[in-house]
Amino acid sequence: ENYSRDPKEALRLIRSIAGSPEFTEVGWKSLLEGNYVDFDQVSRELHGRGVTTHGDWITVWMSFQRAVNFAYQNREQELDTYFKYIQGLFAQTGDELAHNVIGCDKAIRTFVGNSRGTFLDDIHQFAQFDRSYLTTG
Repeated sequence: ENYSRDPKEALRLIRSIAGSPEFTEVGWKSLLEGNYVDFDQVSRELHGRGVTTHGDWITVWMSFQRAVNFAYQNREQELDTYFKYIQGLFAQTGDELAHNVIGCDKAIRTFVGNSRGTFLDDIHQFAQFDRSYLTTG
């Protein structure tokens, strides 16, 4: 579905469907327009604080994933692949560097949002972000 033609109407329709997932208006708008979804903003609106820990990221990711899968049924595998990739980064770095993984995720999702031919499961294209955010020394 191409929601970007009339995102306001798309949001109205989605919210009118029984069982539509809870997500913020700004989050839905960005998602339906095909733009970067700011997890900090979504988290502040849903939970009263930004994303600063691995647990915070997972909580917002799950809301994001439910919204994406509700609006775009064909993206489940893409999201699952990306989730596993980011989980691997969190496992590699540990809690003390969770902010680096969160920054890396923001950079990747911004990159994907700005490049219409790249998707979240194009993991091979993200090495530059891994190096920038996760390499020490």
